[in-house]
Amino acid sequence: YSFYDYPELYKQICDEYADWLIALFRTVFPKFHFDFMSFAEDMSYNNGPMISKALFDEFLAPFYRKVIPVIHEYGIPVFIDSDGVRTMSALNTLMQVFYMKGYSGYTFTATPEEKASHCGINAADAAIFDYYDDNGIPADMLDASVTVDASGDIGLGDEFAARGVRMVKSVQATTYYVAFNLLDATVGGLSERQCKLRQAISIALDFHEYVDIFSNGRDIAAQSIIPPGAGISGSCDLNPFTDETDPQTGRPRRLPLSHARRLLAEAGYPGGVGPDGRPLTLHFDDSSSGSGWKTRHQWLRARLEPLGIVLESRVTDSNRLRDKLSRGDWQLMMRAWVADYPDPENFLFLFYGPNATVANGGHGMNYSNYASETFDALFRRLETMPDGPERARLLAEANRVLQHDAPYVFAYHRRDLLLVHRWLRNYKPHTMANTFLQFLRVRGAEREAARREWNPPLVWPVRLALVLAFGAAIAAALRPQGRG
Repeated sequence: YSFYDYPELYKQICDEYADWLIALFRTVFPKFHFDFMSFAEDMSYNNGPMISKALFDEFLAPFYRKVIPVIHEYGIPVFIDSDGVRTMSALNTLMQVFYMKGYSGYTFTATPEEKASHCGINAADAAIFDYYDDNGIPADMLDASVTVDASGDIGLGDEFAARGVRMVKSVQATTYYVAFNLLDATVGGLSERQCKLRQAISIALDFHEYVDIFSNGRDIAAQSIIPPGAGISGSCDLNPFTDETDPQTGRPRRLPLSHARRLLAEAGYPGGVGPDGRPLTLHFDDSSSGSGWKTRHQWLRARLEPLGIVLESRVTDSNRLRDKLSRGDWQLMMRAWVADYPDPENFLFLFYGPNATVANGGHGMNYSNYASETFDALFRRLETMPDGPERARLLAEANRVLQHDAPYVFAYHRRDLLLVHRWLRNYKPHTMANTFLQFLRVRGAEREAARREWNPPLVWPVRLALVLAFGAAIAAALRPQGRG
């Protein structure tokens, strides 16, 4: 809204930022060589830009015109990247906005020839950006790209392996979870009975199954708040209150529902029936209402039905949901946390009592309003402690407390499956930073040889057309001519 509410402030910010960039460029460019510069102008969706050409002309174009010539002084081409442009019609719309001279090209989904015709560069240069050295696997291509062994581990498909492609698995520093409101009279509290209720629900919500259904087994069912394999200390292999080790695969699997039913009875809800003789009914708040979310809610509801628990969805808008969070007027909701830096403190602070949302007038990050003296004492000790044996011991204790108290159902961690060609070396992505680009090495000759081998020109249609044309010409020449 700043385009309309604070137009002069917006322009001042852009102007000062442009001056800062120019000063940075004049310091760095004389010392280092750059192949190209890219502006990430994420202002587009699948049908084109989300702001008008008039707004772009007034608020953004003047500052691009100020910065780009400085980059060109050092012989560096400039590219623009904009999310969401998936069709040529969308590209045409975007080009009407980015009409300025000075860009060497745009990154989007199209053929090299289409890119070249629209961007003013030759097709060979455009192809460089179309022939990926590494790429993720789209969900609709996962089954054709990977294999799954008896233990459930994902491997590379034979066709890719035969071409020297390798798979890199990278766990994101992200955790999805179903949160309980610990201030709620039904699902809240820290008595043993109240903890058993949340443990029973956690067992029933089998996120191993969820991952298999909704992400083709790509993601990892969570055992704690800290993702494993993301370069962050403090993760654990098993949550003993929800999972057990599968003797055949050696991997975690959910405890049987019989265990959840026993916990539910001990919590005062035998067969899912409360002291008032009615089924236990819980409310799930969310601001999403699309078809994808409806499918997921149906899964959540179906997983609780065998316990006799009724789950009702309360869909609302984002502002109303934030208001509910601020006041503690909710029972369950699904959220996610993306780490700001690779340290377990950046996950565990979500449970620190002084960070409780309601107690802080809606500003704390402890959405569950979890307040445990035991956990808080552990957190204060390990918060600023460097990694080492003592911190590892405290992290294990803190995880155990959270697993027992169950303020969250730890759902899953996102995992990227990346395919890397054999000619790309030193490839080790880091989910917290993009600084690994400087270490990459591309064997250009090997890539070019593979491109020629795998993509030979398809000449038979041309030959067939020539034969047919030649035959037609001969037939025409031999056809008897009529007399006039």
